[in-house]
Amino acid sequence: MLLRARVAALVVPTLFAFAGCKTADDGSAVKGEIDPNAPAETGGIPDGAQGLPMQAAQEDFCLTDSPNRADLKNWTPDLWAQAFAKGLARPDLIPGADHVGAVTPGRGYPRIFSKFVLNKGANHIWDGKTMMTTEDGQTRLVNRFLEVNEEHPIDLFTANVVMAENSQLRDHDSNPIILLDYRQSKLTEPTSGLGKINEVIVPVIKAVRDEIRLVCQKTENGVRHRLYLGPTFLLPDQFSTTAGKALAKKFEVDPILWFSLEFEEPAVN
Repeated sequence: MLLRARVAALVVPTLFAFAGCKTADDGSAVKGEIDPNAPAETGGIPDGAQGLPMQAAQEDFCLTDSPNRADLKNWTPDLWAQAFAKGLARPDLIPGADHVGAVTPGRGYPRIFSKFVLNKGANHIWDGKTMMTTEDGQTRLVNRFLEVNEEHPIDLFTANVVMAENSQLRDHDSNPIILLDYRQSKLTEPTSGLGKINEVIVPVIKAVRDEIRLVCQKTENGVRHRLYLGPTFLLPDQFSTTAGKALAKKFEVDPILWFSLEFEEPAVN
């Protein structure tokens, strides 16, 4: 099975091959399971979107001319950043927050501007993120990865979904973001076929910082469609080697990639 190579092609590009990362306190990686409980290069962001009033969770709005993740493939980094800067982030806008106990899958689309990996390969490997909020208000996610020619995704790498005061993006604004925190990440399917993923890649995942904001919400036929955009950064303090820290520093405030997530949930009355 080539899952290890395919996952590594997305999450751990060539630049990570020589970058050491932190592991658990005892020197091992952490195992476990998730808790069950196309516009042109110009334009794309409507004028006047900045300063949009706070929206109730059930109100529809759209800050982009491309409400679908597939339409984002021709966007430049500047357009991704502009849309993200105008997006919304509040506890009630966390995916699945108002559907307690429901498993909420979000289809993903990554846009990589680095030379280290190819977008085509990334889109074949990463399928998106599934989130679930428990009755105590805690939201967790798991990433979904696809095997070629197989229908069912493989769930890997958990994260806590929380609010943060602002983005890590260079020249960031002072608005809040929804943070996907991997620092306590676990491998959700530590089966024998996954080889060294648990020992090698999980520590690298802990060095990833994902942020999202809601940029579009539309409700049709009782189904609420939400589109989130966000950057992915690296955390130098999660790397144990000098080379790893130096490499991660390059992507501490400049994203290594941008990504979108589309969620469909029953409309909330």
